[in-house]
Amino acid sequence: MTQHLPNPSRKPKELTGRAALFCFLGFFGVVIAVNAVMIRAATTTFGGVETASSYKAGLAFKQEIAAARAQGRATGPWRPTCFACRLTPPCCP
Repeated sequence: MTQHLPNPSRKPKELTGRAALFCFLGFFGVVIAVNAVMIRAATTTFGGVETASSYKAGLAFKQEIAAARAQGRATGPWRPTCFACRLTPPCCP
């Protein structure tokens, strides 16, 4: 097996001011470009408005829940399940 030893006549590369500046600008250029892409994706895919008045929609939802409870049924299309015996309540003491 041969070992590759560094060439003693070759000088190691020095980090010059110009190279440091290019690395610095390149890093922040990538960060700014990624941020711009993410901002554009966030603003164009979802406007943020699904209803004209979220307050009124919340009140209507509360009224729907109250009406469901007044009828004596659960507040959704599911039925509660007892995990002890896998039956619908009231099965457990």
